[in-house]
Amino acid sequence: MINGKYVPIVNSTSTALGLRLEVTGALISFYRSDNGEKLLIPAELQEKAEQEQEKLKLEQARSQELEMRLEAQSEEFRSQAEALQAQLDRYRDRFGEL
Repeated sequence: MINGKYVPIVNSTSTALGLRLEVTGALISFYRSDNGEKLLIPAELQEKAEQEQEKLKLEQARSQELEMRLEAQSEEFRSQAEALQAQLDRYRDRFGEL
């Protein structure tokens, strides 16, 4: 709208809105002119949110698994260090400081 009058959209672009319009089936899809990103309709937003939730759950599970593996390795290293320290102590008792 310019000066209160509707101006036809040419080249499927609304400069006033900064959007490119594209007919998709029975809907009009809107794309940002600055980065080409599609503006999602509510159903698409919900689907995207559900996908992000699923990704988050998978990453949390992966994080927990890695944390458990790290904890197990840490315990293993601690046990090895204690065994080595005990062995060193026995050598020192037997042979003294070298």
